[in-house]
Amino acid sequence: MKKMLTLIMVFALTVTLAGLTGCSELKKIVGDLVDEIQNGLSGDDKAELSAAGVTFVWPELMKESKGTFQPAGGDEYGTDKGFFLSEVQYVAVSREKYAELAEKGSDLTQEDYEFLSPRVVDFLLVYTIDGGRGYDELAEILAKYELPAEGCKELGKAGEYRFFAVVDPFADELDTAFTFDEGFREEYDEAVAFCKKDTSWIRIKEPDAGTAETGTALKFETTDLEGGKVRSEDVFAGNRLTMVNLWGTFCGPCINEMPDLEVLRERLEKKNCGLVGVVLDVNGAGDSARITAAEDIIADTGVTYLNLLPWGTIDADLPAQYIPTTYFVDSQGRVVGEAAVGARGADDYEKLVDELLAGLE
Repeated sequence: MKKMLTLIMVFALTVTLAGLTGCSELKKIVGDLVDEIQNGLSGDDKAELSAAGVTFVWPELMKESKGTFQPAGGDEYGTDKGFFLSEVQYVAVSREKYAELAEKGSDLTQEDYEFLSPRVVDFLLVYTIDGGRGYDELAEILAKYELPAEGCKELGKAGEYRFFAVVDPFADELDTAFTFDEGFREEYDEAVAFCKKDTSWIRIKEPDAGTAETGTALKFETTDLEGGKVRSEDVFAGNRLTMVNLWGTFCGPCINEMPDLEVLRERLEKKNCGLVGVVLDVNGAGDSARITAAEDIIADTGVTYLNLLPWGTIDADLPAQYIPTTYFVDSQGRVVGEAAVGARGADDYEKLVDELLAGLE
């Protein structure tokens, strides 16, 4: 589950884009940093966000920096299928302080959060858009989500995907919203100047969803959040089709779509279909803290569908580079069609279900 835990933490947009407010957002960022250090998402030489088709091959000035340049995101963003957001953050703290915060993990204090929050800056945003769409279509999406567009430049094209980048997206806010201790602002500015001249370290290719293939057979035993035993045949056998929604307690987009999933559950029942959630960041039945967090989220969002703990082979059975990821499974426990990567509304999911049901008839 180590790989899955890393991917869970890096899906949501950072606190910078969320307006630098809220302890929960700060905690998510710390979770990002801790997991990325422990699990090696950011290697010494490069970081690959394959779902978005973006790889950052770190130039020397970033590998040897006083602060840390950290990859994040790489997910299909919002409800716009075929639009991905990747980023590089600059963490304006010393590597020693960075390691100290990572060591604390979940024991970080409010003081730690308040220290870190204004020192995490979005240095670079990369937008991936598919279907042969260009800047005009991209601009509409950016306006919809209030994402930075000023200075947006095209990086190139790979297959049916085009890639655009914005360097220093929050330049106008650096002096008011962020804190740079001595030496860090100069390093940040040097990196900005470099990147505006040279983007060759940003490599692009056709995105790879990295999901299970159609026909993959699922057979597992696990428990629900209350400890009740659940077998795969119990989940799938009674439904023409079952949606399996992979989510995590620190994933904002996962939580935001849950009320829509509850609306969808009622519609699916009328089609003799089902919906089940799997909370990927729960480390077994003994992980009482995350189980409680999941139960609180379920209560707050009002969902009533079954939620399960991950089973031992879930990483191989249902790969998920980013969450939420939703699979569709037939009554025999076989994966059907392509996984839906990213959050969606009830109508979008229902359309996918209807298309898959038509193919089963």
